[in-house]
Amino acid sequence: MGRASLPPAVTVRAVTEGNQPPPGGLSTHEGAVSASQLRVTVVIPTYNESANIVAAIESAAAADEVLVVDGGSTDDTLQRANPVATRVFVSRPGRGPQQNAAAAEAGGDVLLFLHADCRLHSDAVARVRAAIARGADWGGFVQHIPDERRRFRWLETGNLRRARRGMVYGDQGLWVRAAVFAAVGGFPEWPLMEDVELSRRLGRRSRPVLLNAPLMVSPRRWHERGVVRQTVVNRVLLAAYGAGVSPSRLARWYRVLR
Repeated sequence: MGRASLPPAVTVRAVTEGNQPPPGGLSTHEGAVSASQLRVTVVIPTYNESANIVAAIESAAAADEVLVVDGGSTDDTLQRANPVATRVFVSRPGRGPQQNAAAAEAGGDVLLFLHADCRLHSDAVARVRAAIARGADWGGFVQHIPDERRRFRWLETGNLRRARRGMVYGDQGLWVRAAVFAAVGGFPEWPLMEDVELSRRLGRRSRPVLLNAPLMVSPRRWHERGVVRQTVVNRVLLAAYGAGVSPSRLARWYRVLR
């Protein structure tokens, strides 16, 4: 899962990169800030990610700091992360609590949340800095799933369409100005749907900017569960969440459905 297999970064104007956010978003900065002045903190939540964590951290080498926040791993995730991350610490388990705990310790102007089985493109951090300097508040990346089968191109296309409609998930490398993240209350500390809810909160303030420095996303969960099955499960859970089913109940359903 090294970065060498990633496709090149290109600009896709049809998404939102390079466009100014519409009026009404929190995009007014306190004075002009150049991209080079912006500090980026990458946050990586982990739980038993020994096989992936070093590569994830190394993919974020262009960031100003990389914080690894663990939810109680029983493998050697922490021991592997400690020599290469800026800081490694433990918090209450769950991606929402873990990412909030790291955000509270971050020194960056921008927070970039990276799943441990994803890899940033070499241009990703520079693209984020440039987007923020142009006035963006938040966004994510186009996905690349390293599996040559056609079903994965369909999956990438479907996820791109969903992100274009304003819903950026955690496995798209969600990034956000730290001040805006604080203003919306951070991630809800739920057992499921924390990234969906954060995306909704952010979307009420401004539209996301989707950057085409492709984020490499591990196909492991689709390999384990099947593309069709995993997609159906995701859509069922999202529909239930939209209908008002609580995240705690959805988490119980997810454990059964997966």
